[in-house]
Amino acid sequence: MKIAISLRLLPIVVMSQSAVGSLVLSAGEVAHFQHHGFVLLRQKVPKEDLARLILAAERCSEARDGISGPFYHKISFSDLEREEIMRKIATSSMLAHAAKQLLGCSDVRVLRDAFLAYTKDGSGCGWHVDDPHFWPSPEFADDAAGVNVWIALSPLRKHLGGGLAIAPTSHRVPWMPEALKKIRQPVVLPDGRVAQRTCGLAELSPEYNEKFEQLKETFDMEPGDALIMARYLWHRTDLFTEEGKKQVHEPLLRYSLRYMPGTSKRVQFVNGVVEETANTLAADKFPMVQ
Repeated sequence: MKIAISLRLLPIVVMSQSAVGSLVLSAGEVAHFQHHGFVLLRQKVPKEDLARLILAAERCSEARDGISGPFYHKISFSDLEREEIMRKIATSSMLAHAAKQLLGCSDVRVLRDAFLAYTKDGSGCGWHVDDPHFWPSPEFADDAAGVNVWIALSPLRKHLGGGLAIAPTSHRVPWMPEALKKIRQPVVLPDGRVAQRTCGLAELSPEYNEKFEQLKETFDMEPGDALIMARYLWHRTDLFTEEGKKQVHEPLLRYSLRYMPGTSKRVQFVNGVVEETANTLAADKFPMVQ
């Protein structure tokens, strides 16, 4: 399978107050996002909502459904369908309005939400851009612009690890498309299924992995702090340090939201193969940012 990727199709962020209404981000924050591919927002979730969000996340962590495996203690999707506070954060919070502002259009939809719990036993995920499991929409299409909101729900400290590492400017470096090809090349699993090694860049291309390591940045974060990232900004799990493995005993919780214009298409899996659907996110009634 050939993968054609062009930097020409990288999303261009346009801020339009007439289109999005009230503006959450300053002009300086928007410029930072455009250049670096992210902006860090601190304590934009009201305390009462944050307390409810953390309780909802703890329920997700303890639920029997979801995915548990070698990467994370727990991963679950679409929790906003059963947790009212998650839907509120996704559709009407300041964080949702920041995503809408950055996308610069009046109809912005929640493509996918994901809850994750990370422990010292998990290998996490290496440098990557979200694959169709986490971002089920065609890559590098004309309407492929997207914003990823990553919310810390546990205290995170750089010297302990366990949070998120990002590679500022990686969404626009000239070698990014070639790196993306490395983790998008299909592999045939022992059971015959076809998959991608989204988390395997370190093994697939040590050269590109080191390039992202040179850009790496991590942050001390409190519950409620959020990283607002461009869809194509590379990121990875920040593995626990030796000190972190000794000090952190509870799963570290995080909740992420992916936003796109309502005109965007989505993909679905049919017999393990990714196929584009005809309908837009608006037509399929994905949750709309209010």
